[in-house]
Amino acid sequence: MASLEEIKQDILSRVDIIDVVGQYVQLKRNGRDYKGLSPFTKEKTPSFVVHPDEQFFKCFSTGEAGDIFTFMMKVEGMDFMTAFKTLGKRAGLPVEDMLDRNKGRGGPNKERLYSLMGGIALHYRELLLKDPRAEEARAYVTRRNLDGEIGDAFLIGYAPEAWDTVETWAKENGYGDKELELSGMHSFKERDDGTRSHGYDRFRDRLMFPIRNEIGRVIGFSGRILDPAKSNAKYVNSPETTLFRKSKVLYAVDLARKAMVESRTAMICEGQIDVIRCHQHGFTNAVAAQGTALTTDHAKVLKRSADDILLVMDSDAAGVKAALKSGEVFLESGLAVKVAVLPEGDPDTILEEQGKDAFEKILNESKSFMDFQIDVLTGIDDPTTPTGLSRITQSLLESVVRIPSAVRQEQFLMGASQRLGISVDALRKDLEKTVQPKYAQDRARRSARAENRRRDSVPAEVYIRPSTHSEPEAALLRLLLLHPETRELATTYLRSDCIGHPTVLAVFEEVAHSNNPNHPERDAFLAILSAHPDCPDGLAEQLSISQPDASTEMGGPMEAMHDIIRRLHIERIKRRREELTHLYNQSGEIKRQRLWTEIAQITRQSKEFEGNNWGKASDLIRIIFGTDQEKPTF
Repeated sequence: MASLEEIKQDILSRVDIIDVVGQYVQLKRNGRDYKGLSPFTKEKTPSFVVHPDEQFFKCFSTGEAGDIFTFMMKVEGMDFMTAFKTLGKRAGLPVEDMLDRNKGRGGPNKERLYSLMGGIALHYRELLLKDPRAEEARAYVTRRNLDGEIGDAFLIGYAPEAWDTVETWAKENGYGDKELELSGMHSFKERDDGTRSHGYDRFRDRLMFPIRNEIGRVIGFSGRILDPAKSNAKYVNSPETTLFRKSKVLYAVDLARKAMVESRTAMICEGQIDVIRCHQHGFTNAVAAQGTALTTDHAKVLKRSADDILLVMDSDAAGVKAALKSGEVFLESGLAVKVAVLPEGDPDTILEEQGKDAFEKILNESKSFMDFQIDVLTGIDDPTTPTGLSRITQSLLESVVRIPSAVRQEQFLMGASQRLGISVDALRKDLEKTVQPKYAQDRARRSARAENRRRDSVPAEVYIRPSTHSEPEAALLRLLLLHPETRELATTYLRSDCIGHPTVLAVFEEVAHSNNPNHPERDAFLAILSAHPDCPDGLAEQLSISQPDASTEMGGPMEAMHDIIRRLHIERIKRRREELTHLYNQSGEIKRQRLWTEIAQITRQSKEFEGNNWGKASDLIRIIFGTDQEKPTF
């Protein structure tokens, strides 16, 4: 069974960096190396060098350097695992299947499911273009200007009015009932006697829009009804499956990613046809959520490619509400947000009836999220009255507190001050005294709930709830409070399972996401800590600022954080080894073999963390997390 690192090395041995980079950069030989213009910045003199012997690149303009994985992550805005899978596919390796076996899931073969979904999409496309039953659908796509090249790009298809279209195709191509069921394309009903009825296709007599992941593989479908009289549901989406998680999926993200990386802006629309129409008219950074509200997972996907979000929303009450809620999600993820409110209609209608220039004018008149929010709030409450002004500022500060960047918080406060005629100092005092403590408490509660879910996901006889915090956990919080410059290092190389005690984890999240270097919120954090029902005795006292700063003994704050991170990973491995050992003692022979392999693997990891070698430890953590760029999520 190959490890992640072994699979990575196999990919590196099969894929030539010159071939990969050559798709993005015009390379010219320069001795033993190759040179070209940097793909990461605009330049006139080539400063981008590729060393084929070492399979390594270096951009002297931006300082970027690395192997093919690093290159793909940077140029395409991918995370490590997406680059890993993309290059694995290029190398001809069944990476998805290998990763499944490596994780010991024993679950469905994802490569088979990807192949099944991709085949169904092509079959639907073929039916739309040629099948006599699709005459009405063909007339619809022609009338809506969705045929031709744009139809090919988005692979628009048709599911006939039949119960077995997918089943028949799948059986002819070697797929079984179980794979059909796992794909979400075919449903089965349980009879009263416990047996299953004959299956039936989920999508019938619908225009089909394939939903693809970041690397362009079909993972689900959205079907639009052609005759409204046949169903109240205008759109029907694939159910949640092994491949399809709507809270993490954005429609057209595979086609929009390049434009998002180049412009560093992602445009969010409300529907599939809106997105298609935007792409058709040159707005190729457009995406849409898939039948759900925008989530932090969506924000993580977009943050890999963009810095700014442009929300394109209807002017009705539902559109305004969605913009307010979505904007806060993106603010909390560290993204800048603008809102373009459509005066009437949707992007599809405006682009078709008024043209590209009219739509572009609307986008150019977009407002910052702060201005948009003030416009909405002042339309609800009167800012000239004490009560109305209080409600407006409270809502604004509840958005400000979510922003992780202190600079952006200050910009928001200054803008609100000018719009409302309130001093920045007054807004800042309310933020620190009332809004920040409440937000910290809410985050602590969310963390506690997340910890409970994590605990409940582990067999009860295995999970051992820590009765007290460890010394490295207390040292972590103390160093973060005293030296905020270490926060990015901590959030990059630690994740939630590195901290055993739930209260310590909750407070760590608050400190790690705090912006204020002067720690006016420290007392609030300590108050939350002390009031927590599971607060370990003496922890608040250990975090007292009055105690001496021990980081000087380690050579400085960053070196001290290196040591703490390494020790916390050793503790994480120790807890996991105890869990696995407990399971091993209660399992049968077959399961014991798998458990013993995992125990041996993490034991080796523990030994590799020993010794005060930060370079070795940081490399190992990146391999364990499966990413060289994206921060772990708390």
